[in-house]
Amino acid sequence: MTAIDVYQDFLLAKELQGVSRSTLDRYHYSIERFLTELGTDDITAITTVDIRRWLGAKTYSEITRSIDIKNLRTFWKWVQLEGYRNDNPMLRIPTPKVPEAAPKALSNEEVAKLVGVAKRSKRDLAVVFLLLDSAIRASELSNLQRTDVNLDSGVIQIHNGKGGKSRQAFISPLTARAIRRYVSNRKDKDPALFLSQRGEPLNRNSLRLIMYRLCDRAGIEHHGPHSLRHTAATSLARQGIDAWSLQQLLGHADNRVSLRYIWLTGRDVQEAHRRYSPVNAVIGG
Repeated sequence: MTAIDVYQDFLLAKELQGVSRSTLDRYHYSIERFLTELGTDDITAITTVDIRRWLGAKTYSEITRSIDIKNLRTFWKWVQLEGYRNDNPMLRIPTPKVPEAAPKALSNEEVAKLVGVAKRSKRDLAVVFLLLDSAIRASELSNLQRTDVNLDSGVIQIHNGKGGKSRQAFISPLTARAIRRYVSNRKDKDPALFLSQRGEPLNRNSLRLIMYRLCDRAGIEHHGPHSLRHTAATSLARQGIDAWSLQQLLGHADNRVSLRYIWLTGRDVQEAHRRYSPVNAVIGG
């Protein structure tokens, strides 16, 4: 069995496991690219040196390299567990330390400009409000059906989110009203909540293009749908939401990822200290 055949078995196993389409795409980008460029058919002939040299030849960021290493680590662990070979050539390849960047969120001024231009389209305004209000992922929005959204209660059912998990998300009456105006204006019977201009369900790429177009009209730098998720999470954190609640809203497996959204500027920290100064609390001031 060739290395590519083993990779195809790996993909099938992950599909049956319920891995999301976006994760399968990332596997394709890292693992299949590695096997194809290496040009070795025998899965047992690939060595740690081969992997190290392939990674070292790439002229990309440490973030991209760490993603490749993570995907390759998942693949080779599976290869060993399935018995295609007795060892794991990734064990001696460390994951590079990547500086943790602050989440890229829009400022209040940028949000106001974005909403201002989105108001020209009932659909675009509903999309922006939904992303900003619920903090759901672009892939989760593109999979929404009309029946998934209860506009009266403000509860959204997310099916097969990241990791194949389901959860609830929530919207305000203002967002519900924007969605109702958009849906009531449609004449079609398509079950998808949002459609493109061609009448097809929105996907991640079309959502990204919508956001870029709105940013151009608003005169701000390009922000994709995920930036609105960052913006929502950052806003919630600055208003005092606890890490556990934020974890549930964002659909994270653990709070380590959610905690990075509770990122405060130096000014926020200084303000927090002013309000909760231990000396003021004990002695008074």
